[in-house]
Amino acid sequence: MTPTKKTVLITGGAKRIGKALAFAFAKKGYRVAYTYFSSQKEAFALHKELTNQGIETLFFRCELGNWKNSQKIYETCLKKWKNIDVLINCASDFFSTPFSKLLVKDWDYFLKTNLSGPFQLSLLFGTKMKKNKSGKIINLIDWAAIKPMKNFLPYSVSKAGLAALTKSLAIELAPEVCVNAISPGPVLPQASLSARELKKLKQSVLLKRIGKPQDVVRAALYLAESADFTTGSILEVDGGRLLV
Repeated sequence: MTPTKKTVLITGGAKRIGKALAFAFAKKGYRVAYTYFSSQKEAFALHKELTNQGIETLFFRCELGNWKNSQKIYETCLKKWKNIDVLINCASDFFSTPFSKLLVKDWDYFLKTNLSGPFQLSLLFGTKMKKNKSGKIINLIDWAAIKPMKNFLPYSVSKAGLAALTKSLAIELAPEVCVNAISPGPVLPQASLSARELKKLKQSVLLKRIGKPQDVVRAALYLAESADFTTGSILEVDGGRLLV
């Protein structure tokens, strides 16, 4: 009898770390579902690449934090594949919000995108996983959740909330579902950084280098496939950035 293929849902899977995760799980034989919002070109290109490799895929354009969108993703995935084995909440937004110019709408946006979105999908899929007595949820947070960054107040709070959500979900969904988080350091820095800024960024990391998407991918594969006695944990993949 052919074993049932596992499925993974990756939010923000069309580019950057999300794209690397999609390819990594596809290589492991997973069926891959992913979301995107503005990266339409990248989303369709990824779909083409994966299907050309014989990988079953689903992808959704949606604004995270919208309950109707979350329900649609849930219902479509279950209709096609019956279940999702691994949920990776990777999508988030990141931009500066100096306190002197901070608006309530900035706060609302970050909490909706970076915290409500993961909560809604975790509520839906986590409930199903618990019923199925199996599942993994992985949240991508940020070292700013522990050490808030100046001029990034709502972003830092949203990631701190996601860290707390990780631990709370681990309690609520145990013992059937493992819920953990990955806290990346500087990975894929903005292309607009000057050589001086890039050097300064490297010096802020104990290992004196910028992280690579594969550093995060390896951590995600470990949590998804090997870490069966780990839940409520935050795996720091930051090159020691948090200690500096």
